Amino acid sequence: MHVYSLKLNSWRKIRDFPYYLRYKRDRGKFAYGAFHWVVSRKPKSDITNLISAFDVGTEEYRLVPQPEYADKNFHMNVEVLGGCLCLLCNYYPHHIDVWVMKDYGVKESFEFFRSIAYS
Repeated sequence: MHVYSLKLNSWRKIRDFPYYLRYKRDRGKFAYGAFHWVVSRKPKSDITNLISAFDVGTEEYRLVPQPEYADKNFHMNVEVLGGCLCLLCNYYPHHIDVWVMKDYGVKESFEFFRSIAYS
């Protein structure tokens, strides 16, 4: 991974991204001073739905805690809603669950916001 510094007006290489992007064209969602992606530990792994963050201040990677899901058979997307990190859990073709993290980094702060049914 490369980081561009406005202060130095230059690019520099930092430690490689330690995960594999679930969605190759995902550009990451910015919230709480970090970019977030849905990742897996292995390439083309069916065990996905980890959330990785890259903190632009510390230039460190971390995994973000997630809520306890009743059913883990979904496709996840990370978004930002009202400045909060938001998880969209797509149980296609039935519904999408929306989870919002009220206090960043606190697993227990995830609030189940809404289930949206497909019509």
